[in-house]
Amino acid sequence: MSMFKNRGFSLGLITLGILSMGLIGVFFILTIYLQNALGLNAFNTGLIFMYASVSVAVFGPLSGFIASRIGPKWISTFGMFVTSFGIFLLRDLFSPTVKATVLAPGLILFGAGIGMASAQLTNIIISQVNIKLAGEASAVNSTVRQIGTSIGIAILGSVLASTLVTNIPQNIKSDNSIPAFAKTKIIESMKNVNVESGAKADPTFTKKYPVIAKAVGNDVSLAITDGAKAALMLAFYFTLIGAFFSLFIPKTKIIANEEMPKVVE
Repeated sequence: MSMFKNRGFSLGLITLGILSMGLIGVFFILTIYLQNALGLNAFNTGLIFMYASVSVAVFGPLSGFIASRIGPKWISTFGMFVTSFGIFLLRDLFSPTVKATVLAPGLILFGAGIGMASAQLTNIIISQVNIKLAGEASAVNSTVRQIGTSIGIAILGSVLASTLVTNIPQNIKSDNSIPAFAKTKIIESMKNVNVESGAKADPTFTKKYPVIAKAVGNDVSLAITDGAKAALMLAFYFTLIGAFFSLFIPKTKIIANEEMPKVVE
């Protein structure tokens, strides 16, 4: 427990926890949006994620190279701001009819920010303690990351679900292409919204009225898009708050021995 008396260690963990609430939650929201709003299958969704994955693979090692010269703190902070901008850009690009490849700039920025922030933040946290406690520090680091991830997915998923429950009925009620006699039945069939699989009308009904089914599909896609935007805005705030806390982490000069790292205020 003595590790938590170290200001840099504790602030680093707080920053990591808040950042984790936003990062992995974004992938969760993106998956639902790509598959249920844009209609991509799992394989094509994975291909779209490659923009972010390649960006992480490039900027992760590059940030380590730069951090060895100027220290990890500012690289990590800058990476969080880049991540925030990437999330905001993704949100701005979201549309029920957009081509998935249009999201590439946002995904690249998002991945670059993760590559810079995540590894270097771990570097900062572990470097704050005596090398003999590196195992314990690493365990705490992993625990905080997983807790932040779980809480983030729960919060962002709840925002998405609540938006769907509100917006789907509203969209259907205001859709002039759907006859009045059908609206009540459609809304009733969609009361139990499953966020992961998307909301779908009764298949018997959709086969009988294909034109109406198409209109309902558009209304649902619009609701998912709006819900995803709301969730991403929250993730944007999480990453900004994480970046703010990182500003107060002491600048650390990492040294290769068993002594405590020298903290340069």
